[in-house]
Amino acid sequence: MRDLLLLLFISISFISFSQENKLEHYNAEGLNFDYPHEWIKEKQKNGDLFFYPLYDFIEEKPFGVAISKIKEIQTEDASTTAYLTLTLTSLKRFQNADIVKNEVIEINSIKAFMYEYEIKKDETHDYGKMIILRKGSTAYQITMRGTFRSYMDYQMFAESIIQSFKF
Repeated sequence: MRDLLLLLFISISFISFSQENKLEHYNAEGLNFDYPHEWIKEKQKNGDLFFYPLYDFIEEKPFGVAISKIKEIQTEDASTTAYLTLTLTSLKRFQNADIVKNEVIEINSIKAFMYEYEIKKDETHDYGKMIILRKGSTAYQITMRGTFRSYMDYQMFAESIIQSFKF
């Protein structure tokens, strides 16, 4: 019986991994990127996009990727810095987040600001990454966040979304 359960677990894991390696392509409003076929895509009335694994509901491992246009950023450096300061202050103040890493990165030759953060709640531990990037006069915020376990499980899929960005 134990061997049968182990085989079933391995089979489900393999099927899950195989299905999530199939990609869908998003192409609208100047954004182009790939995301896992089995992930759910939601577009909000304000234009924000949310992607999250279908398996989250089954495994109860909340994780998601949000992509938003940022209207507050008007010019290259000054408003980007002001927006980042406001966002990071809000994370620290209202969600008790600790910034664990920040750096300037490139995504397809576009400069981006990346922040990783931890949020420790009563019994949970969330982990997230926020990326701000600009293309011309448009700025985008990409946020991935989940419980520590779900973040580790889905991070490579979320990173593939980010690395596939094209404008």
